Amino acid sequence: MRQWISRREERGVFHQLIRELEVRDVVPYKEFFRMTKEQFSFLLGKVSPLIQKKEQPSPINSVRATIQPDERLAVTLRYLATGETYHSLEYSFRISRQTISSIVSETSRALYKILAPEYLKVPNTESEWDAVADKFEARWYFPNGIGAIDGKRVIVQQSSNSGSHYYDYKGNNSIVLPAVFGSDYQCLWASAGTNDRSPDSAIWQNCDLKKALSLSHNTLNLPKPRPLNFTAALH
Repeated sequence: MRQWISRREERGVFHQLIRELEVRDVVPYKEFFRMTKEQFSFLLGKVSPLIQKKEQPSPINSVRATIQPDERLAVTLRYLATGETYHSLEYSFRISRQTISSIVSETSRALYKILAPEYLKVPNTESEWDAVADKFEARWYFPNGIGAIDGKRVIVQQSSNSGSHYYDYKGNNSIVLPAVFGSDYQCLWASAGTNDRSPDSAIWQNCDLKKALSLSHNTLNLPKPRPLNFTAALH
C-alpha cells in the first residue's frame, strides 16, 4: 500500500475539509455535495445498513474495511455531483481508485434500492395522476398538466465496437436521458440509452413513454380527458 493513502484518516479530504465545513461553513459544504448537511444525514440514515462493512483482519483489506458509511456516501455523492474521475478522487480522499470504484457502485445501488420505491415511483392509477394534475394547477396555474418533460445529455465513455453511434455534434460520446417531473420537481419517470445523434422528434417517437401515454395502450392508467377550468383565472 502506498504510504500517502495509509494517511487517509489524518489528511484525507473527508476527515479534514469536510469535518471543518460541517461546523464552520455550510455554504461550501452544500457546494461540495450539492446538498445540505441535513440532507446528507437523511441519506446516510437510509443507506447505512446496506453499505456498512465488517472489519477484516487481512492487511490487504484493512484500509477499505475501516471506511465507514458516511465516508462511502461522501465519495459517492462527490462523484455523482461533479463527475470527477476516480483518479482525481483517489488523491483527495486518499482512497485507491479500485476501492472508490467499488464504493461508488455499491453505494449507488443501495441509494437506488432505498429511494426508488418512494422517490422514483411512476403514478399508476387515475387518482394518482389526478393528484399530480391538481398540484400542477395549484402551484403553477397550469390545468390538466400531469408532468413536465425534459431531456438531459449525459456524456459517457465510448464502449467497444460502438463506432460513432454515440458521437454527438459537440464531439463527445453521449446518451439522452428523457424524464418527466412533477410540480415539486420530483421525478415521475425517466429513461436512458438513446444516443444523442437522434433529433428530439425521433427520441420521442421511440420513447416508451409515448406508447404508454397513447389511448390505445394507456398502461399508465391516465384519467379520462376533462374540460379546462378557467374559473379561478377569471376571478
